[in-house]
Amino acid sequence: MARMTATDFVGFTRKRMGNPSTDEWTDAELLRFVNMAQERLATGSKIATLETYEDLTVTAALGQTYEFAASDIMYITSVKNVTTGIVVKPTDRQKYTHDTQGSSLPTGDVYRYLENGLGSNSRKQITFQHKPDASLTIRVWYLAYPTEMVLTPTATSSELPREYDEAIMDLSAEIAKKMDQQVREATAERQLAQETEGRAVGVAPEVPNVRYGIESPVAPSTKTRSK
Repeated sequence: MARMTATDFVGFTRKRMGNPSTDEWTDAELLRFVNMAQERLATGSKIATLETYEDLTVTAALGQTYEFAASDIMYITSVKNVTTGIVVKPTDRQKYTHDTQGSSLPTGDVYRYLENGLGSNSRKQITFQHKPDASLTIRVWYLAYPTEMVLTPTATSSELPREYDEAIMDLSAEIAKKMDQQVREATAERQLAQETEGRAVGVAPEVPNVRYGIESPVAPSTKTRSK
């Protein structure tokens, strides 16, 4: 059986919403909900097919910070010294600050790392606590965000395993229906406020666009009263 594609997910989501027209919700907008569902499911699960690694060359200096080349890192799963086989364990900022105080700082192998926010290129970065005696290679394993599905030029499938397809369908429909309800409620509230204001000043209310809330003024009547 062939894998579901972005086209299938979008079509299912539209049906679950009651088949709104493409003027109300475009395929591109529904695809955004599909990809949101895929990412939420990936974030909440440790999916082996999304795990990969990046090698970092750590130089003989203390407290070196390295920005990853990858921009799709969801979270780090393990860190290991490729040369010695020693596992590098995580630390927190408070302990890192405490351990790097003073002049008696550990050297040798790298044993601790700190996830250190984003670098200048808006990618995750990592700081190693110990000072190695020589340059070495540290392998960082991480779970990557799944690649977003696309409709064109060829509709793609999810990078999550096949058994997640049904969950993606259900969650994307739930997200889409919730968003549609919020848009309709906001539009109704705005229209009511305009009608109330119009009655107060004797001006015809403006009729908002159902989808985006874009206000389309209603032309006043040109009829004149008969004398």
